[in-house]
Formats: sequence, structure tokens, C-alpha cells
Amino acid sequence: MLRGEEKNRGIFVTVGTTCFDELVAAVTTAEFADRLTELGYRWLRVQVGRGTEPTFLGETTVHRTWFRFTPDIPSEMEKAAVVISHGGAGSVTEALALQKRLIVCVNESLMGNHQEELAVELHSRRHLILAKPADISNAVSAIEHADLEPYGTYDDSLFPALVDAEMARPRPACTLS
Repeated sequence: MLRGEEKNRGIFVTVGTTCFDELVAAVTTAEFADRLTELGYRWLRVQVGRGTEPTFLGETTVHRTWFRFTPDIPSEMEKAAVVISHGGAGSVTEALALQKRLIVCVNESLMGNHQEELAVELHSRRHLILAKPADISNAVSAIEHADLEPYGTYDDSLFPALVDAEMARPRPACTLS
């Protein structure tokens, strides 16, 4: 059974604002639904962005829903026991800040695979599990027993303070020659 033996455990999947049909297809298969049932999950909610409208395959007791966009992804993440995310920095850091068990699937088709560097680094520090869409069922099984390190907290006032300090620093006047 799942950690905490909670009755209403679920998984939230987010692909961000772009299209990541490969991940959406992987989490809408009958095999994935069977794995969720095996592990005691009750629901799956999938954010598909600009991707193709999904079709959930297989019969299951897992309640499965999808949507395109919401202005409040953090509240969707908050409800979930596990978050499966594309490798976008915003989505990844939001899930980690919420202290969610996180599986990241890098969308390799975007801008020269720019998501990979962050995902690999956070995986090497044991903050998340890195998986390919084809291996998502195994990743969900693995995250149940993964010894992940908490990401920690951050002070969101530090960056604005740094900018303020930098802007207040005296600079030599510019002269035109």
C-alpha cells in the first residue's frame, strides 16, 4: 500500500504549456492504469497543454481526467501524492518546493533538449526520479520506495534583495569621447 495509507491518493501529470504527447500517451495506457491500481492509487489527473486530446485506454477503478491549462498548477500538484512532470524549470521547482515525490520526463524535442541539464543534476542529488516516458510505469513503482532527499526551502526575497543591492551600488559615470 502507499505511504500514509491514505484513501484518496493520486498522481498529477503536467506537460507545461507546450506539447508532450509522448508522455501523455504513456500515462493513458491500460498498462499504466493497471500499475496505478496495483499500487493503490485512486486517481490520475493529466494536464496536456497544447497536445493532442488524450484517450484513456483499459478498464480501471482509477478515476482519470485531463485538462489543457489552469492558472493554478500548484493547487493541482498539492492534491497529488506523486507529480510526474516535463523537465521545465518552473514545474520542477514548484513540485520540489511543495515537497512532492517527483518523476521527471525530459521533453527531448524542445529547444535542443534544454530540460535535461536541470533534471539530471536534481536526479544526481536524489531530489527526483528521472525517467523516459516508455519507463513511466516502472518509475511510479520505484518512487514508492525511493530514498529521495528533500529539496529544502528557499528564501524568495534573496534575489530581489540582490538586484536592489546591485542597482544601489555606485558606478562611474559614463562619458562620451
